[in-house]
Amino acid sequence: MPIRGLHDYLESRGLYRQSPIQDLQGTRVGVDAINWLRSLPLREPLHVAIGGVPTTLVPIIDAELAFFSAARFTPVFVFPGLSAPRKEKPSISADAKAEKREQAWTAYEQGRVAEATSLFLESDKFIAQNYQQNVMRYLYEKRAEFVRAPYSQHAQLAYFLNPSRTPQMPTPTPVVHAVFGSLDMLMYGVSKVITSIDVVNGVFRWVDFAAVLDDVKLTPDQFVDACIFAGLDFCSTIPALNPSGRERFSFRSAVDMIATHGSGVAAITALQPTVPALEKIGYRDQFLRAKTTIAHHIIFDATGSCEPRNRETAPADLHEVVGPRIPDDLMYLISQGSIGTQLVNSLLSGGYLDLHPLVDSEELQQLILSLAPLRSRTFGLLTFSLADPFRRKPLIAINYFDSSNESPISHFEEHADVASLRCMVTDEEIAAEAARQGNSRRVDITVNFILKMQLHKFTVGGPLLNKIQNLPADGPDVVTSRLTMVAAIYLQALETREFVTPVTRQPTIWGRALGSITGPFDEEAWVFLELLRAKLLHGRALVPVVGAAHPNEQEVALLSRAFSLLPLKTTQKAWSGPVDHDLVAFNSIVRVMYRSLRNLEEMLLTNLILTRRATCEPTEYTYYAHKMPFSQEANSLLGVVLKSFFSPEQDFASVLENCVDARIALDRGVMFWEQIMRMVSILNAEGAIDADTFELFESADDLLQSNKAA
Repeated sequence: MPIRGLHDYLESRGLYRQSPIQDLQGTRVGVDAINWLRSLPLREPLHVAIGGVPTTLVPIIDAELAFFSAARFTPVFVFPGLSAPRKEKPSISADAKAEKREQAWTAYEQGRVAEATSLFLESDKFIAQNYQQNVMRYLYEKRAEFVRAPYSQHAQLAYFLNPSRTPQMPTPTPVVHAVFGSLDMLMYGVSKVITSIDVVNGVFRWVDFAAVLDDVKLTPDQFVDACIFAGLDFCSTIPALNPSGRERFSFRSAVDMIATHGSGVAAITALQPTVPALEKIGYRDQFLRAKTTIAHHIIFDATGSCEPRNRETAPADLHEVVGPRIPDDLMYLISQGSIGTQLVNSLLSGGYLDLHPLVDSEELQQLILSLAPLRSRTFGLLTFSLADPFRRKPLIAINYFDSSNESPISHFEEHADVASLRCMVTDEEIAAEAARQGNSRRVDITVNFILKMQLHKFTVGGPLLNKIQNLPADGPDVVTSRLTMVAAIYLQALETREFVTPVTRQPTIWGRALGSITGPFDEEAWVFLELLRAKLLHGRALVPVVGAAHPNEQEVALLSRAFSLLPLKTTQKAWSGPVDHDLVAFNSIVRVMYRSLRNLEEMLLTNLILTRRATCEPTEYTYYAHKMPFSQEANSLLGVVLKSFFSPEQDFASVLENCVDARIALDRGVMFWEQIMRMVSILNAEGAIDADTFELFESADDLLQSNKAA
């Protein structure tokens, strides 16, 4: 939440200024990435009806980057990091938009498309924080500069603009020459804040902090008090200023209160006898915590260490407000976008929250419950790498469908198994396997490469059976190269998910199935097998069926769900339809599986680095994040296209209008399905799946083959 009422006040007082974009030429501009993402012209009414990342996000970012380049200034994007610690217990609130989404689907399925589109739009809100990792990965690909702050991006931007002097660095060089973001940065003493950039007219608006202080007749410290009283992200509006009836809140009232009493603490002391709500909600403590957080926020300093602002005046018990110190290596992994913030935030707060999906189903709830052991292992990888108070900190999980029940996460019970994980692969093994696979010139470590290597070891003529090599079962103690690091992460993930056995790392039947694939389908095939093993790949409806059943309904459902695991490239326009309720329910299941596997691989990377079982430079962290799979699930659109093909009511040609190279994407889907049939045949031969499931796959395959030419 921005500072309540401040924008309206500055607008009414004429304190916004405007300058031509040419004034920024040759400068480095620090960009509040979340504020920038919120300002993008994204309007996709059907986004919640297809899942995944908004289809127009990348084209819009490309246009923004092109504008910055044409304006000849260098953006330095700063993303927010960890959440500020809260005293409140973790909890999940009701999904206020769920009813709107259900109404939208009802309208859509009854043919009231315009009404449904409007309801979908009302039920959606582009939450920039949800796509931080995606945007950082894309900025990395575009070679744009970015960093994630330890906590608030506002404090980090303020430091980048005006770094403090230290004995080690008496004349530090600013990282940026100007900042573009929200008005929150005024609280951190930023002298001039660019609040908007008009791409069309080539101008930008900005605020001069000195002019603001002159207008409100407050000192910088008093201005911070007024902002806290008005209300912001980590402190609610002081109860004495909350308007009643139809009155509108005014930032001026907060200014006047501070001007009258001289400071926030003095005002709270004076008001407490007549405003009982202050004591009831503990507002004095809220205020003091907010004031301390702003004054001594944790930032990356010029040496790359995480330190509080104004360190020389920071209180000795600062950790009580900002939380215990986190190792710099972990913070650096976060800063480079190498790992997300979800698990570390959960560790700090004491609770992991499984939030509301776009579409709920019994199968999704079943999956979440079945992933509890994986969640414990994933947290165990993190906490094993840390010292107290984190190592044995109590953790709970709360699910959206049973929010009153708290399930303990036994992460510390995983520490013994975590300690037994080894790196297991040498550069020599990789080179030999690359030569065997015929690609020794350019070795690309993939899941498929690792599984084929392990499969070869246990075949006749393989090194383990022939005793050609005599490596210890747990391999080298430390990885020292990029190839062995990526291989270690993949192999440890495969062991954790029981695709290979412990100690010997011999592929299980599920590993042999995954190792049988060819082509670029590693992560989709892995997710497919996870869902198949969890008995979530079937042809039954995930949501209530509307209307009469179609011929081959279960086969079409299975095929379209499998195809929806693959991406579909669309035009630069927002998707206009059709959409499918059942496929978004399936996409919600896939999303949970993707997030769980990505979290596992990120914590394997973290564990290797923090326990010093890997030697690599911090500058390489982003590379490893980019190599790991499961960064983002596809939306449901390729499944929608395939289902439209089989639907007699659907104009298939009109569906393709929103697509780019839909035929190529469908051909790729057919190739993936052929890999699926190979995997399920291997599993069926070993009795790993039941006969009814295999029969459905065979029936679906017959349907696809009979229509492939079309």
